[in-house]
Amino acid sequence: MKAKPVKTGPSVWDVVRTDKPYISNSYLSTLKRALTGQPQFFGSEHYLIFGTEHHKRALEPKEERVCLDKNDQLCTDMASSFRKDPRVKEILQGAACEVEYNVSYSVAIVKVILDIDKPLRAWDLKGTSCESEREFVKRSREYDYFRQAALYMAAGKKKEFSFIGQQKTPEPYSFGSEVRYSHPLFFLNVLDYPEYLKEGREELHWLIDVHLTMRKLKEQGLAA
Repeated sequence: MKAKPVKTGPSVWDVVRTDKPYISNSYLSTLKRALTGQPQFFGSEHYLIFGTEHHKRALEPKEERVCLDKNDQLCTDMASSFRKDPRVKEILQGAACEVEYNVSYSVAIVKVILDIDKPLRAWDLKGTSCESEREFVKRSREYDYFRQAALYMAAGKKKEFSFIGQQKTPEPYSFGSEVRYSHPLFFLNVLDYPEYLKEGREELHWLIDVHLTMRKLKEQGLAA
């Protein structure tokens, strides 16, 4: 009986970026997975398109929509539920959305986009399969959201940073004699978890140091 070949992801050297002058949080996640031997995430194109369109409909509703082949109504319902929430209405008052920052951080050029930007504070919107705030906090740590928060706070010079998780699965609620559906929101202020934020910041510095060192070696032709 022949052994099945083991599927492996790209090597660390393949992952190290030299094609662009900047790095991003998603790149750092790719680098971390390569360094720690974790499988890389290869989401379907639909997953990426849905996420982009969800952000657009929720944060920039005046922008032209893309009709999705799958889950188009879900995307619309989530955006509508998001914008109807009184907490979101208050947050969006006077805020700018999808604001790009290109700055130098720890001798590296980083590019970040803040979903919701106000002076000294920012928010990031996440669609999630979590069905409770407790689960969302747990997943946030597993998905390196606290490292993202550390990077975005530094790049945007923010004192506070929060994630807004929006549940993809609709929940029924009573509206008079009607049954309607909403997509609950989970609010996570990273300052409420200082140890997790410290952990994320330390990981951020480590990954940037690794990137800078390996990029230099790769550009010099010294990659192993």
